[in-house]
Amino acid sequence: LRTQSTIMADDAESSSDESLDLTNQDFDALRALYSRKTIIPVPGAPTYDNLTKWESIFKGITAKKNAKKDDEEGRKFLPHQGLIQGQRRGKPIECYKNILGKMQNTFGPLRVLYNCMQTKTKVKGCPNNR
Repeated sequence: LRTQSTIMADDAESSSDESLDLTNQDFDALRALYSRKTIIPVPGAPTYDNLTKWESIFKGITAKKNAKKDDEEGRKFLPHQGLIQGQRRGKPIECYKNILGKMQNTFGPLRVLYNCMQTKTKVKGCPNNR
C-alpha cells in the first residue's frame, strides 16, 4: 500500500526528470539514489557495497596500469649493467637562445654595444671589410 507522500514524490519525479538525468546540470544525486525511475547508463556495471570497496578496487586497477607502464618504459638492465654517470671535460657549454643573451655575459666590444642598447645610445656600426 502506497502512502500519499510516496505518490506525491513519484508525481514530483515524473515532472522533473531533468534531476534524474546524469548529464543534466540540475542532476540531484540524492533523488536519483532513492528514485525507482533512475536509468543507469551502463546496465552491466558492477554493484559495490560502499565507496570504500569501490576505492580499493579502483586503486588496485590503477596501480596495475601504472606498474605496467613503468615496466615498459626504459631499457631493462642486468644487475651488473647499471647506468654509468658521465663527466663533462673542459669548460661547461653556455647555452644562449640568441645574440642578446650572449651579449649580456661577454666582455669587449659586444658588451659595449649591449650597454649602448640598454641606455638607448645611437651607434653607427661599420663592417670589417670597408
